Amino acid sequence: MKVILSEGQANECKARPLGIDYHATNHTDGLAPYFRQVLRDEVKRILTTNSINKADGTPYDIDRDGLKNLY
Repeated sequence: MKVILSEGQANECKARPLGIDYHATNHTDGLAPYFRQVLRDEVKRILTTNSINKADGTPYDIDRDGLKNLY
């Protein structure tokens, strides 16, 4: 379904706040930061020791390659 807005409606929508409650975090936020760091280091060691790489052969960057820190 395609919805067409008038210019006035579009401008009204653009003026509204997005309502995003964004809070940047760092490695010291959340639960058990020391444990998470030790776990992160261990995962990096396992990936390196076992030569586990991405499909293109490059090593994983555990901070940027979609591996999530769920705390």
